[in-house]
Amino acid sequence: MVVDKKNPPAFDGSEASTNLLKAMYPEGDISLEPVELAPEASDLISKYEQAKVEEKEASERRKEAENKLKSLLGEHEVAYASDRLVTWKTISSSRVNSKLLKEKYPEVYEEVAPSSLSRRFGIK
Repeated sequence: MVVDKKNPPAFDGSEASTNLLKAMYPEGDISLEPVELAPEASDLISKYEQAKVEEKEASERRKEAENKLKSLLGEHEVAYASDRLVTWKTISSSRVNSKLLKEKYPEVYEEVAPSSLSRRFGIK
């Protein structure tokens, strides 16, 4: 297979495509005027929005099953369901309250909280 170095492969839903897009376009240019996308963009927006609806519905079904399993576990941290192991373990963790750190020790906050760039995608 010959790879054309000027044209990337067609983008898909893979992590490789996501990473390539981040590398190719790490920052937007606010000075550029809005553009009209190709007609196929309307179909892609419809697919995107439908997938979001399906994703939300699937997430709700998963959460419902999870909550029902948790209610069956009750205070138990470990249980068996046929050949499956089900756990709901108590975990202790510590996190830095960055808002409080910034408020009380702004110079330390600036030293330990480097800024990073990313791009947020959205459709309105």
